[in-house]
Amino acid sequence: MGVPATLWSTHNESSPFTYQDPVTVHARRNTQQKKPALNFLEMIEPMNPSTIKLFALSGSLRQHSSNTQLLQAVVAVAPPTIAIDLYNSLHELPHFNPDEDPQTYPAVLDLFARVRVADGLIVSTPEYARGVPGSLKNALDWWVGSDAFVEKPFVLFNASNRSTHAQASLITTLQTMSGIHVAEADLTIHLLGKGETVETLLATDEYHQRLLDALTRFVEKIGSTGD
Repeated sequence: MGVPATLWSTHNESSPFTYQDPVTVHARRNTQQKKPALNFLEMIEPMNPSTIKLFALSGSLRQHSSNTQLLQAVVAVAPPTIAIDLYNSLHELPHFNPDEDPQTYPAVLDLFARVRVADGLIVSTPEYARGVPGSLKNALDWWVGSDAFVEKPFVLFNASNRSTHAQASLITTLQTMSGIHVAEADLTIHLLGKGETVETLLATDEYHQRLLDALTRFVEKIGSTGD
């Protein structure tokens, strides 16, 4: 299994207002220290058992997606007690076919492994033709026959206040898959057409605080569910 493009990431050490790809940071440190790069499972093993691990999934494949930027911003505001795995391999997944054995697809097994170890799920998706993008639904369809997503809490972060149909459809799908919707932690920050970047999101006090508040509510609910 290769190293995912973005791994478990905690609060940015260099600046609270700059998003950095955790793998780039990790690789640079290993180069400086002349240590071999760790794979995904080796990255999560040393974590404190009390660390909350979240899996973040963007439903957009666009390079500068506002939904992906919203998730990158929440990675940056997360305190050290919260580790977020921001998935960016949606395009590598094969088309779902129930006749196919998932064991034959490394990308699918990688997805299963990363979702399975997470305590909760954060999804941010655009809306296409009043529905969920096909690439996102394809990933969810692969989960159905696995044990990766069983009774896991989930929350929806939305980069457009007009994406109501996709949000409703996604809630229905994830709840059908036994997911637990933490509605009080859902967040909508309307970014569509505003030209916001991760840096400007983090530099805006209102956005920064709303992201942190929503993340805190979600994690508190996960903690109370596990008691």
